[in-house]
Amino acid sequence: ILDGGPCAVGVESTIIGLDGPPTLLRPGGVPVEVLEAALRQPLAAGGDAQKPNAPGQLASHYAPGAAVRLDAGQAEAGEAWAPAAPAAAAAAPEVTVAAASAPAPRAAAPAVVVPYVLPLADLERIAQDCGLEWVNSDAAKVAAVQAAIAAEPKPAHVPRERKPVVVVDEGPLILVETRKDLAQMKLPFEQGAAGQAATA
Repeated sequence: ILDGGPCAVGVESTIIGLDGPPTLLRPGGVPVEVLEAALRQPLAAGGDAQKPNAPGQLASHYAPGAAVRLDAGQAEAGEAWAPAAPAAAAAAPEVTVAAASAPAPRAAAPAVVVPYVLPLADLERIAQDCGLEWVNSDAAKVAAVQAAIAAEPKPAHVPRERKPVVVVDEGPLILVETRKDLAQMKLPFEQGAAGQAATA
């Protein structure tokens, strides 16, 4: 979150479309008369909620889903208190139309940004009311664990053994002939079965 200091105008920024004739897409803090005087031509009205082509053209936007109380001195039950940073109110600058050759006025110096302190106690209480637990990471413990992990010795790398390459024999096939009648040859399992039959 960047704090640009107090805003002199309490409305949104002005958006002008220049992809054709100058068109006012969203009215803002700069009056239309000032814009038309600077452009030396009238501004056309633009913006359609059905087909928006710029922010701020819908009926509702920048609408948070929770209720917000301003100028609250303290938080009530179920609320988190975010105290506003004290800042000096700046006076609204006068808007003048300068000639085309005149240099543009410089913006005022940004206000001093006051650091925001997260209300951890309020967040813990809200989490407990909702049946949850607020966990806040301890930077010192996280750094200690990271250092311990980095200090651990690296595991030994054992290279994987490659399987031996099977050499394919591409030599000629050899046909072996025999004069023995294979039909009369008893296989081992046939011999065992014949012996059991003779015993029975």
